[in-house]
Amino acid sequence: MVPAESTSSSSLLDQPGRPPAQPSEQPRGLFRGMRGWVRVAFVLVAGVGVVSLFLAVAGPLLRLSEETVESVRGDARVVVPGCLVLLMALIYAHLTTCPACGKPWARMDGETASLERHVSEVGAVRQVRATRQATYMCKYCLHRWSATFTEEYQESARPRRRERDG
Repeated sequence: MVPAESTSSSSLLDQPGRPPAQPSEQPRGLFRGMRGWVRVAFVLVAGVGVVSLFLAVAGPLLRLSEETVESVRGDARVVVPGCLVLLMALIYAHLTTCPACGKPWARMDGETASLERHVSEVGAVRQVRATRQATYMCKYCLHRWSATFTEEYQESARPRRRERDG
């Protein structure tokens, strides 16, 4: 006989019949593993932003008419920030892409477990280095993967309480 599993306290990532979380097949970097269409869109948007900025700055040096320079500068005030927003959206789409099915904006956060935490005190400041592992699930194909990351930060050391007698 197989004991019955309790699913009342299980999370979305711990449902029976799902394979266990496995580390990604390839390391996740900003441009590593970027799908072709995302890379092309990224290059095109970045190119439009750079060219607009270049024309707005270097317009007088290129011997363009004053009307053209003002027109280009006016357009650059809209195009350059728009390109920055689009680039951020493309980066976010890439970072939340499922490594199995490749669909962007598919990552659902799961559990985060603390693996290690090292604290060292330097004077009144604590240096903390914490390693954590986050588990994710694709909302489309239900593929699970995990990523390990390390945080380093400073926190002020708490003054120790003195115990009173009596």
